[in-house]
Amino acid sequence: MNILSFEKMLLIVLIIASISQLYLSFIKGRAPRKDNGEILLRLSASDIKRKFLAILFLGLMGYFIYVIITGYFTALGVMIVVYFLLSIYDFSKEKVVTDKGIGQKSLYSNVYYNFSYWKDIEEWHWSDKKENQLLFKIKIKDKVETKDWQVSSLEKEKIEELFKKYIESDSQ
Repeated sequence: MNILSFEKMLLIVLIIASISQLYLSFIKGRAPRKDNGEILLRLSASDIKRKFLAILFLGLMGYFIYVIITGYFTALGVMIVVYFLLSIYDFSKEKVVTDKGIGQKSLYSNVYYNFSYWKDIEEWHWSDKKENQLLFKIKIKDKVETKDWQVSSLEKEKIEELFKKYIESDSQ
């Protein structure tokens, strides 16, 4: 009976996760869109996102220094680095508000993700439970989906102004 070692199982899991991440980020996520309008506001990235990316970069640098010093190079190590690089790409999107809607824009290309047009947003309001959390309902085909955006205190007033301007029936 041939039992896979932990390293081989981890390598298989990382290969599957990397392929999934590659598909979701580069293929499915790049679905062509029509004109998404002129960018009116770019939301700043959250502190948690920045800290995560900083820790990820420091971890990768530490790994590279370790590999250089020890000369220890494995397929598993390469797959870990590949997966982290794909994750960094996936986390490197900024939230934007345009004159046609809202969504996330890639930092590396002019591709929009999860873009919703103003006409599809049925209602919006600020969360009572979490400070500076914007909740909005989007009508997609025949169902309504609720989404949320965490907004900094400095951007809250500008976001509110844009939502009031572009959504006739706001729920304020």
